[in-house]
Amino acid sequence: MHTVKSGDSSIDIPSLIAYAEVKGLDGVAITDHNVAPTLSLIEEIGRRIMVIPGLEVKTEVGHMIGLGITGIEISGKVYAQSFIDYMHRLGGIVVLAHPNPMRMNDSMYTKLSRVDCVEVLNASLRPYKIAYARNYMLAETLKASKLGGSDSHIPYTIGDAYTIVECDDQDWRDAVEAISAGLCRPAGRASSLSSRVLRMLLKLSSLSSTLGF
Repeated sequence: MHTVKSGDSSIDIPSLIAYAEVKGLDGVAITDHNVAPTLSLIEEIGRRIMVIPGLEVKTEVGHMIGLGITGIEISGKVYAQSFIDYMHRLGGIVVLAHPNPMRMNDSMYTKLSRVDCVEVLNASLRPYKIAYARNYMLAETLKASKLGGSDSHIPYTIGDAYTIVECDDQDWRDAVEAISAGLCRPAGRASSLSSRVLRMLLKLSSLSSTLGF
């Protein structure tokens, strides 16, 4: 999910904790755009709920997530394979985030080396069933772990889609290892139309502020 650090999200830390607890989640992944949360923030929130740190970047093949990464910021043009290699050097794992379900083929992804996971279930991606089917098959082709995510930018969608991780420990490092090993599965549902409209309005508001309107 994304916090206010992403610039296009209304989720602050108190809201994140409150909604995650209401939804019955054992943990969340914070993957803001281009910046990973600090270890101190993760430990602070971790007193209430486990947080897997990471960041999301835009590459030539679409959005990618580095999981298990703290305290870094990435700017400028990002190339997919370079990002994958960098995340692995830092000890993280890489997720293809919400691949476009209407793509012509998978060649842009299959040429990549060492993709760890595919977000096969994204609560905001449409058409929902087609996206799930195509991205599930992509994960099979890449022999990658299959994840679900809410991609939340507003509190109300937290937990709409999620990943069940087979991990007894509440340490985020163990959760990342379990995900890397494929000890996980996607679950959840599509976000409501009203939630999608709210998110769109938030993006328009953010864009207007950026342009100075």
